[in-house]
Amino acid sequence: MKRLLFLFAIFCTILTSCRAQNPFQAIADMDDVQTVYVGNAVMKLAKGIDLGDQALNKMTGNLDSVLVMNISNKKAAQKAREMVKEYVEQNGLEQLLAATEKDESTTIFGRASDDGENISDMLLYTTEPGESNLILIKGKISMEQIGQLAGKSSD
Repeated sequence: MKRLLFLFAIFCTILTSCRAQNPFQAIADMDDVQTVYVGNAVMKLAKGIDLGDQALNKMTGNLDSVLVMNISNKKAAQKAREMVKEYVEQNGLEQLLAATEKDESTTIFGRASDDGENISDMLLYTTEPGESNLILIKGKISMEQIGQLAGKSSD
């Protein structure tokens, strides 16, 4: 736990220097939008930190950046929807998964490698009444690593 808090403190310290690399910056400064961006420099630093989970350590070593946004402003949520669509089109991402339950939806976009074993530039976008969330992960993620982490989260 101390390692995670230490890592989070490093991320927060460097966050302001990484803001220019946020493709969703136009909504990041709006009211009721919380943003965490972890840039390449911090990801490189994290490679040397043991996070207590071998699968997580390996995945972190392959990532270039991570952006997490929580949007509870209606205007910002609409703008986010438009920006996600634009980002997907401009970066050649395809829909990997879509799930809907009642009035909540989750869509995962990404770019799969030719061999089908890796994904890069994965974008997870969720909407529910009064709130939207997006997570943009840049870097190489193997399907094996995703499976390992998913299996651990269900335990």
